Amino acid sequence: MIRSLRDEGHAPKWLQDDQDVPYRGILFSGFAMLVGLGFGLMFPRVYLVLITTGGFALIITYVVIMASHIRFRKRKGCPPEGICQMRGYPYTSWIALISMIIVLMCMPFIPGQGVGLVAGIVMVVLYSLTYYVMRFSTRSKVQNTTRKGKPIMKNQPSFLTEFSEELNGNTNEQGILSQKNDSHKSQDLLKSNPIKDNDEMFEEEEREREHYDG
Repeated sequence: MIRSLRDEGHAPKWLQDDQDVPYRGILFSGFAMLVGLGFGLMFPRVYLVLITTGGFALIITYVVIMASHIRFRKRKGCPPEGICQMRGYPYTSWIALISMIIVLMCMPFIPGQGVGLVAGIVMVVLYSLTYYVMRFSTRSKVQNTTRKGKPIMKNQPSFLTEFSEELNGNTNEQGILSQKNDSHKSQDLLKSNPIKDNDEMFEEEEREREHYDG
């Protein structure tokens, strides 16, 4: 996860690993776990907040996943065969989504879980604001770079993972366009440097021999 965040530009540069095994991300995650454990031993109340906040984050993540799944199926539909991978769709999807929302709504009625709910909501709002601020700043940088006429070398990460099929289609179209460009280049080279057949080469050799003999 740390490597993926770093590749998309959402983590510090010093967490980047050029090796196959992301040692820096593993060490950073382990250090963060040890810090959380230390806070739990020294401040039990803080540990309770961390645990309840983690539960909220886990449930809200699956809420977003299920909502994205329902939205994706509404826009794209099921596969051509008409059979969705999710059995009982859309009823099972809606049942799962509503059940998780009910669990979140019941957190204040469970002793010790209300703090986690409040902290989780604050965390979601904070991260959402951070995301939109970063998105706005990235767009402004791209617009400024385009106005100045400078080439944009940095590839911007795509957050719409539900359009992976469209992205793959665009990649295939780019490959086809590159093949067409290569074929046009080869044709231009042939026009500028035409290949001579055997008769033409034989005639040129005969002219050179007559020139030398004369």
